[in-house]
Amino acid sequence: MKDCIVYLAGNSEDNIKDFYKSLSLLYENYIKTFQCDVVVFHEKEFIQRLPALVKTFPNIPFKFFEIEFKLPEYPPSILENILEYFPHPTHGNGPVAWGHPGFSMGYRHMCNFFAGEFYLHPALDEYDYYMRLDSDSYLLKPIEYNVFDKMKSIDAIYGYIGAAIQIDNPKVVCGLWDCVKDFSNKSDYVSDKNIIDHIPNGKMFYNNFEIGNIKWFRDKPYQSLYEHIKDSGGIYTNRWGDAPIRFFGIALLADKKRTLNITDIAYQHGAIYNL
Repeated sequence: MKDCIVYLAGNSEDNIKDFYKSLSLLYENYIKTFQCDVVVFHEKEFIQRLPALVKTFPNIPFKFFEIEFKLPEYPPSILENILEYFPHPTHGNGPVAWGHPGFSMGYRHMCNFFAGEFYLHPALDEYDYYMRLDSDSYLLKPIEYNVFDKMKSIDAIYGYIGAAIQIDNPKVVCGLWDCVKDFSNKSDYVSDKNIIDHIPNGKMFYNNFEIGNIKWFRDKPYQSLYEHIKDSGGIYTNRWGDAPIRFFGIALLADKKRTLNITDIAYQHGAIYNL
């Protein structure tokens, strides 16, 4: 089995500019030494970008997969509470005044995708581990070792940058803790029912860089948590992000000895870590 690096590519000019920078740094600082596939998920309109992308990066082994986002089949009681734009929590003068209408449906589709749907996509069938990067995620210095081999050497489930663990804005995690608490109380997969009481609502990995064991995330325990959260509708009605969902999943369901705090990869997504 192989390993891969995963992107979900946007089609705006700003997204493309960031993506090219991310790919350039990825190639120079990792893939040139430790070659692995780069799996790019994209929507239909991105297809026009593929010839130039492949021509610009001829030494990157790309695999492209078109996806079509759509709402889960929710009942009217949930659908009527899904706003076209979820208000941005940090725009004190109102989202429109700040030139930002809020979080789009596309953004929430992305959260739902990476919270759970992503792991079941056939594109990942041939891989053991994935490394996720966003289009504006940058590896700033050469990585001196094969990160996937390191994960395998300790049978790790999940790798994360510990210095970047943070708390999400309370306005975008309303109800998430209660939803996960309900899952924890009912699920046979959660062996310690008290763990949830020690996790602040919104605590999250900075998962625009993460490394995961695909099989573990495909298996019933994590997918059961994801389905419980998805069925509540909160990803769309309350803008729950995939980052705090991932944190709850690892905290409740994973053996802590099988997680890896990565302290030696210089990385940037907004802030800079491990430099």
